[in-house]
Amino acid sequence: MKYKHPSNCLPIIYAMRMASIWLIVCGLPTIVDLVIMLILKDTNIGNVASTVLPIFLSLVLLLLGYDIFAFIVSCIYYRKDGIKYAFRMIDTTTKLRQYMVQDISTPVRGRKAQLIAYDLSVGILTAKRFNRMLRHDYVDIHRNRITVWVRTPNNHKTDQIFDQMKFDVQTNLSSRYSDYMFSGFVHDVNYYIMSASRKK
Repeated sequence: MKYKHPSNCLPIIYAMRMASIWLIVCGLPTIVDLVIMLILKDTNIGNVASTVLPIFLSLVLLLLGYDIFAFIVSCIYYRKDGIKYAFRMIDTTTKLRQYMVQDISTPVRGRKAQLIAYDLSVGILTAKRFNRMLRHDYVDIHRNRITVWVRTPNNHKTDQIFDQMKFDVQTNLSSRYSDYMFSGFVHDVNYYIMSASRKK
């Protein structure tokens, strides 16, 4: 197996999603504070705005700096297709994680509602453990290949959850990227790995 774990670049690029969201969240108050400070500079409101503004401005510059850094990393990693495939990776990885999240109220698919209390608590614990691992999952998309990494704890019950989802995950990705031919998942130490190559 050529790719036994996701590239260290992927978490950096993926984090650009949250950095951009927070950039917007912090950017709006910064603009509001700036406007208030300019219009009401001689009032108490203006003084408060001028005090808070440096804090928001520092956060905005920090987040903007990270976005620029992540953008450079994506351009190096994906080369000339940098930003296009970086956004595809972020979007597809997010959707995959959301698709795989286990409902804590019905943690294991296919289980009947008439579970005894012990089995239910074990199922909820297993689902929580499975959900925590989703942040390590990635769908790495390139021009000629796609690689999917799904990390599960070294636990038989969490493996069972994913075993029930393998075909659905493959079908979901195959329908979304019909130009690629997907192989099945292969288990390699910490990850289930699925690769795809572009159809000729």
